[in-house]
Amino acid sequence: MIIKLFLGIVIIISSTMVGIAIANRYAMRPAQLRALQSGINILQTEILYFSSPLPEALHKVSKAISDDISIIFNRASKGLMEKKRYTINEVWTRAVEDSMDTTALTEEDKVILINFGLGLGNSDKESQVRHFQLIMEQIKKQEVKAEEIRKKNEKLYKSLGVLGGMAITVLIL
Repeated sequence: MIIKLFLGIVIIISSTMVGIAIANRYAMRPAQLRALQSGINILQTEILYFSSPLPEALHKVSKAISDDISIIFNRASKGLMEKKRYTINEVWTRAVEDSMDTTALTEEDKVILINFGLGLGNSDKESQVRHFQLIMEQIKKQEVKAEEIRKKNEKLYKSLGVLGGMAITVLIL
């Protein structure tokens, strides 16, 4: 009897932890999108107003934001500093794709970020400003969507974790 009770408690705790982990993923995405907006604002300032070279500007951004998103900027900076024969777009795309596993960003977010890389450093100052404004608008829309999804799913998965554990425990006992 004690073994069944112990097993039931372990199952409930385990499933609750799984539910919390899934719910946290929904909570991380809006925060990461905000960090991304902050990083892009810093990048815009570095490029357009301080005229920093792109590798240096990306490195400064990676140091300025303390989130999983900084990995994207750091990898892009390192890729450009290696001075291999890659374009800015290729380095940025690789940095985004390689960083997707460590973030809560979705495929839709990934596409927006990769498209952002297409316009990095490829035009005059005026076009760059429009490019930065466009990406910021797109990320803000993604943040609003992510917040709605978080509100809808965060509590659901926490509850499902607890209730699922209880259901499994009842079935086993």
